[in-house]
Amino acid sequence: MAICAFVFSTTIGQVPAYKKWRCNGQGVPRTDPCENRWPGIACEEMGGALHIIGISISGANAGGVLPSGLMNLKTLRYLDLSYNAMTSEIPNTISGLFLLEYLDLSGNKIENGVPEILGFMPSMKYFICMACGLDGQLPLSLGFSRTIMGLQLSNNKLDGTIPTTYGSMEGLVYLDVSLNQ
Repeated sequence: MAICAFVFSTTIGQVPAYKKWRCNGQGVPRTDPCENRWPGIACEEMGGALHIIGISISGANAGGVLPSGLMNLKTLRYLDLSYNAMTSEIPNTISGLFLLEYLDLSGNKIENGVPEILGFMPSMKYFICMACGLDGQLPLSLGFSRTIMGLQLSNNKLDGTIPTTYGSMEGLVYLDVSLNQ
């Protein structure tokens, strides 16, 4: 199961508040994350079965990397991994999360810049990555998004100017790129 890819690539299972987050050696959760209400997991019934729609472990101090296998959670709508000790790139496989609306990676060590693929995600509304070490320039692709309402990318190492395409973002309500280079 995809949630086990996350458990195995991070230290979340070692954090006392998340001790229910356990998987066996075959990558199967020892208990059902939805039925047993794993902390930080939100579920919703779809098609007669419970599916994970949200993961929120803000401030858990979990280390590790953001696994590409997590992107197999096709029903995921929000992912809040803010203020942990994760080091990773944002994997391009995130584009497979067609329903993802909210992504917060603030306070982690995210390598490289903002991936172009985020601008093409059909449901993305909020991308937040404050003080996470993003570098490079803002991608043009975000300016073509019809769904993004908020970008909070302050206190990083981004450089250059805001692309002119951002002026065409009909839904954009909030943009913060302060405290960058």
